Amino acid sequence: MVILFPRDTKVGEPASEKRLNKLQFIKQITTQGEDGEEAEDVPCTVAEFQADIRGRFLEILEEGGITATQFPSIDGDEDFLKVYLAPDGQNIRQMAETLRYSMPYKEEKYRELKANGPYKGHEPEKNDDGNVVVAYGTYTCAKGDDFEEFKFIDTVRVLEQYLARRVSLEAMEMEGVILQYFPCPKAKEMEYLYLEESNLQRCKNWALPNHDNANKIRDYFGEDIAFLYCFYAYLIRSMALLAVGGAIYFLLAVFFSESIKENDGYLRTGFCVLLSIWATMLIQVWGRRQTRICQLWGCDQARIKETDLPEWDPNGGKHTALVNALALLYVAVYAALTEGMLEWTKQEAEEGRDGTIAAFALTLVIKGGGFLWGKMVPRLVRCENLRTEREYQEKLTSLLAGVKIFVALYPLVAQCFLAPYNDVKCYPDVATAMNETWSISPEMVESGHYNSTIHILQDDYMFTRWGAQLPACVKGCYPTLRSSSGALPITLPGQEQETQAYPYVHKFSDTQCQDAAVVNLRTYFAIQIVTELAFLIIGIALTKYEIWKEQKKANKEDSSGEKAGYSLLQYSAKCWKYEYYNWGGSLVEDYLDIAIAYAVVVCFGLITPVMAVIATAAFMLSYRLRIYRALYVAQRPSPCTSTGMGIWHDIFKYINTVAVICNAALSALFFYPSRSWSLWKQLLVFVVIEHAVLILRQAVDFLVPDEPDDVAKIRHYNEYFVKSIESSDMSNAIANTNLSYIDLSLNPENMGDDDDDEDTEDS
Repeated sequence: MVILFPRDTKVGEPASEKRLNKLQFIKQITTQGEDGEEAEDVPCTVAEFQADIRGRFLEILEEGGITATQFPSIDGDEDFLKVYLAPDGQNIRQMAETLRYSMPYKEEKYRELKANGPYKGHEPEKNDDGNVVVAYGTYTCAKGDDFEEFKFIDTVRVLEQYLARRVSLEAMEMEGVILQYFPCPKAKEMEYLYLEESNLQRCKNWALPNHDNANKIRDYFGEDIAFLYCFYAYLIRSMALLAVGGAIYFLLAVFFSESIKENDGYLRTGFCVLLSIWATMLIQVWGRRQTRICQLWGCDQARIKETDLPEWDPNGGKHTALVNALALLYVAVYAALTEGMLEWTKQEAEEGRDGTIAAFALTLVIKGGGFLWGKMVPRLVRCENLRTEREYQEKLTSLLAGVKIFVALYPLVAQCFLAPYNDVKCYPDVATAMNETWSISPEMVESGHYNSTIHILQDDYMFTRWGAQLPACVKGCYPTLRSSSGALPITLPGQEQETQAYPYVHKFSDTQCQDAAVVNLRTYFAIQIVTELAFLIIGIALTKYEIWKEQKKANKEDSSGEKAGYSLLQYSAKCWKYEYYNWGGSLVEDYLDIAIAYAVVVCFGLITPVMAVIATAAFMLSYRLRIYRALYVAQRPSPCTSTGMGIWHDIFKYINTVAVICNAALSALFFYPSRSWSLWKQLLVFVVIEHAVLILRQAVDFLVPDEPDDVAKIRHYNEYFVKSIESSDMSNAIANTNLSYIDLSLNPENMGDDDDDEDTEDS
């Protein structure tokens, strides 16, 4: 681990605004009360405070037998303190035993296991992925040879857990004692992951990602980030099926446009049902795979460490109701703003203008709404005075995901499902409605050449409100009339005969709502790809700029004129932390970006099926770029243990439930022919489709267990292995007793033999 301490020439001056209370801050920084008892409760200068805390920190390192080296930055304004534990030393063994650290057993240890009933013994089992799965156990020095050797990631975790018991590095950073801390980067591991997962110059990295390097990612980043990339790879490979279907639909639409158009509504309705079933199975299958990975990495037996937040106030109150109310208020304000944008979009379409600008503006509203909420959420969550980091992350995630997914989906929900009923316009008679909406004048109606178009418009997109002041009403979504390719000679009353093209529609013609939704979807994904590339490039550029500034300062102070060297540790110190709203990204934001894009595709992608192809390609590029950013733009994060995706697993299940509802609504309300049905018939079809898919999902959940058969088999086998080891250890530790005086034979007094002799004499 690397810890950066500031070198400040002004650190010895008293604080200008207030004097520091040493005792108060020492109790905040140390995690054991007795460490601050010897401090005097008197004001002190910043220099005195820094000297006291740094001295105490060095004492903690010495007491733990931790090795440390020190070197300055190239410009001399920082001190690098590199602390580490030897993976084969005795100190890490003692710490691991004290911390009850979980470690995997050696495969060789299984050779001592005897076969017993269903257990084959002598070797560990393999799961269905072909991986050898060994048992995990709590490390002890006495049985140290039974466990695998400590890896670098284990030394980092043991060191962090030991320090967390004595001192809060987060509080030290908040109080300015240290600048930052992070695990040491490893050049070989970084290069390997870059070549295998992120280097786009290699052809293999343009293929669908897989789980071949999941163990390498886990050993470098930890389980929480490894689960992110495992799920992302699984999601991309699953979406390839949708991409194939979207590509086939696109090719059919190109080469068989007329026949496809006539049956387009039926095809899309069928695809909606299949997509709902696909989404239902997606998370169920992933849950089983996650269980298998969790067993392989020993996550199911890991002890998740709960760390208190430095800002937690044990005497403070919570304001959960206020925070949730503000979230609902933000959603309401955003929905009102979005309705205004959609009205402008509709006006642009009615005036015959290109909808790209309106779609671009709507996408900016979506991005802007999400960005603003992302800035507000951390401040709102801090108002709740949550105690642990896990509670903070879960609350942050739930607020971010709930509102941001709504922000992304609401414009499409309003366009597809609300506009037909919210944007209704009524006129005094049918002729006026035809003229105002489609520019079909009464003279054109009387010519008789528009009869089929007029019948379609009247039957499918107009309705009468009996008793209303304006009885002739037009639905909010209707098709735009198109000019025919041929010219037709017509004679309007009172005019000479002229040749002109006349407008027309088919029953299956796309509505202006559908056209706008297609443009919005394509614009959204285009901007999503551009912004992701932009953020990556900006992060790299800012890192390079910080390095350039430091090198320039060092070269200016060095009179020899030689260019100062730059190590990997110094480069990492200038990288961005892997934390929320930073150029290096964060776990919450990575999951959130995936969830939002996935929600848009799975809920509304079938409005334009080729979107599945675009989304899959965008996800593939995003996967590679995110790994590159994690390696070279962000600092190496602490390798946190995780039992899976956590709350994100539930979030994706909720997204799939919303997807079932949206796809059922698209089938029953939006696509042809259902959009021309009566409202009662539409609602009936919607309820039937939605309930059928949800019942199917419940049936799948009931019939398919969360734990695969191979995982259950290995779990029982490894439990037998651990019990056998514990029994053997118990036998070796207990002194034997002599019970030779106990006779438990079937006939200890030979009673049966005497009776047999008497019977013989009588005979």
